[in-house]
Amino acid sequence: MRSGRCWVPNHYWFDGSELQAVDRLSHSPGCLCSETCLKLPRTAVQGWSQQLLTSMVRVLFVLLVLAGYMHLQGIRGSEGDASEVFRQCHASCLATGCTKTPGNSNTCDVACPDKNRGFKIPVSLQLMRWDCADDCSYNCMWAVEGLKASASAGPVFKYFGKWPFLRVLGTQEIVSVLCSIANMLAHVHNLQRYVQHIRSGKPAATGSKATQPYPYHWLWLIYSVAHINAWLWSAVFHCRDTEPSEKLDYFSADLVVVIGLLVAVTRTLQLQSCIQVIVLGLVLFSGLVHHIYYMSFVKFHYGYNMHLCIAIGLVTAAAWLIWAATIKHPARQMLYQFMVLMHAAMLLEVLDFPPMLWLFDAHALWHAATVPLTYLWYRFIFADIAWVAHGASSQHAGVIEGGELKQKQ
Repeated sequence: MRSGRCWVPNHYWFDGSELQAVDRLSHSPGCLCSETCLKLPRTAVQGWSQQLLTSMVRVLFVLLVLAGYMHLQGIRGSEGDASEVFRQCHASCLATGCTKTPGNSNTCDVACPDKNRGFKIPVSLQLMRWDCADDCSYNCMWAVEGLKASASAGPVFKYFGKWPFLRVLGTQEIVSVLCSIANMLAHVHNLQRYVQHIRSGKPAATGSKATQPYPYHWLWLIYSVAHINAWLWSAVFHCRDTEPSEKLDYFSADLVVVIGLLVAVTRTLQLQSCIQVIVLGLVLFSGLVHHIYYMSFVKFHYGYNMHLCIAIGLVTAAAWLIWAATIKHPARQMLYQFMVLMHAAMLLEVLDFPPMLWLFDAHALWHAATVPLTYLWYRFIFADIAWVAHGASSQHAGVIEGGELKQKQ
């Protein structure tokens, strides 16, 4: 309490990196004391929040439907590498070191040193470890697409499950690589900001003397490091699609999904006991180990992996949304915005189309969209730190009464 006014934690709003007290005053008999209290009007905020939640449910439903559709599409295989023209070209290339398709002139600029002793393999291809079979696939792919284009023979084909991309400096998907690096750097930058924010002991709100410790520092550190690792392997995978790089990319992304669920459950249930968090972590990570074992030694099932990640993502999103709406988190609008925008951007992951300019497709656009959203998410993290510092969401400093979080006396 300060100077004749009582302080109600959930009557604050977040602006930038600090929690600000609302300047509107109204008398409420339900306050913690008899004086005039700081009060935030609720009607407009609740209506807007409900609309965001409804939009979120619709986006998630569409995402599930499209994911199922794309899985069925993927079962049919890739028309490009299954075509007879491609197979004949590839077999001829492996035997002679030259591509050969009907109506097209042959080219022997293929990285097959045993066959093309006069062709000097570019350093970029050597660094990216392009061998004869891989380079034959790449050159035959473009030979087939050139043949189709000259004959106006239908749409662009996929090859080995992927659209044809122009190779740049030995890199298969240069735009996705750059976007993955941008996401990694965004997490590195925000991790630095996070560590500086914690070390500085910045006050949680203007004019406050909040001293409540934030018990989840270590959890967000693990979260950030997992994302940095995932985006690193994403960049490697998009440089060169090989079996090791593919598994490292997929399994790193799976780790991010599991850690995201661990963070959501720990934070929303306010688990502060080490034993509780360790038990939860063991359960989740044992499931991850089983999943990796199945994908590695039983069947690398793309559809199963995608649907499992979407299901866990839905549970994680639901946990955050229900928690923020229930306890009236002061930065809940920021959380709603992030969830809606992130899941809307995820639609790009399942809306498939051939690469524009042969350089970027829907997957690359999805990676580009997540860069600014990373900063929005860390703003919410900083807001949560500020709020906990007030004691508003600490189980030792506040209780839920009638859907309102109030300070203990």
